[in-house]
Order: sequence, then structure tokens, then C-alpha cells
Amino acid sequence: MTESEKMEIKKLYEEGVRISELARKYGRDRKTIRKALKEPVVKQSSHQGAKLKRSKLEPFKPYIEKQMKKGVMNAVRLLRDIQEQGYTGGITVLREFMHPLRPVVSAKATVRFETDPGEQAQVDLGAFPYIGPDGKRHTIWCLAMVLSYSRMLYVEFIKASDQLHILQAMRNAFEFFGGVPRPF
Repeated sequence: MTESEKMEIKKLYEEGVRISELARKYGRDRKTIRKALKEPVVKQSSHQGAKLKRSKLEPFKPYIEKQMKKGVMNAVRLLRDIQEQGYTGGITVLREFMHPLRPVVSAKATVRFETDPGEQAQVDLGAFPYIGPDGKRHTIWCLAMVLSYSRMLYVEFIKASDQLHILQAMRNAFEFFGGVPRPF
């Protein structure tokens, strides 16, 4: 973490921004933010006439930021692009520059599909190829029906995937469940 980032973090924390919010903003762990808040900020000495050392990446930063806004987040690809433009530095410097600019990705919760009892069943048909005793390739089909409310499952293997075999397997499933789901 750079000294300027530490200064920004301390300033924002003093203004009332919470540690967890700072961690999200800077893409760092909360422990890292707490550590940055405890560490003293090292101020760079300003000697008259002394020039600050510029990073090799400095001239390419606007291009990198533009590409990242377009959605290019792959450091290897960006490195290749800026090397074609004359960059001679390494990928570590590039990744360190890109890190705080990356969007924070949060996992989305999966919403379970719920129904009332007896309201819905779902059917799937799958093919299972095998080599028979005659040495030829054959296919057996599997019909699976699951009740949406209870997740009760019925599975039957059938010889063919034609209408006759599928309807007979579905009839067997309904008999197994003791009825049919409510029609629309």
C-alpha cells in the first residue's frame, strides 16, 4: 500500500468512514486498513532541485485506466498492449496500479425457487450411451421427475426416447407419487 493511499485512508477514517467501507473501496482486507491506520505516514523529503523518480508506468496510466473502464481487467493482456507502446517495466508494477482500480465483486445469493405442495413437478430426459455384449454402441434413456416442493425424486430407465416410452414412464412416476401436479 502506497503512502498516499495510507494518507487518504487516514483522512477518510477521520471524516467518519468506517473500516469495512474503506476495505471495500480500496479492495483490501479490514486488517490491512487497521494496520495502515496505526502506522505513521512517512513523508517524502523535498530537497530543492531534487527530482522525484518517475515510474516507467506513468505515461501508460491513462491508457490503462481507459481500458479498465471498458472492462479489460486482465493484467497480462494490458501488459502486452503497453509493451507494444514502449513500456519496459514488469507486470508487478502494473498489477499494483490496477488493484485499487478493479471493481469490488460481491457474490450474489442464489434464490431458491419455491412452490406450494402439489403445484409443480419438473421432468428431465438424459441419454446414457454404452457398449452392449454384442460390442455395439447402444443408448439407454433416463427419465427423472422431481416434485418442486418436496424434492421427491422418481427415476426410470427406458429403452427409447419416443412419445410412447416417455408417456409410460411419466404415468409410472405419477403412480409412484400418488397423483399429478395441479394443472395450470
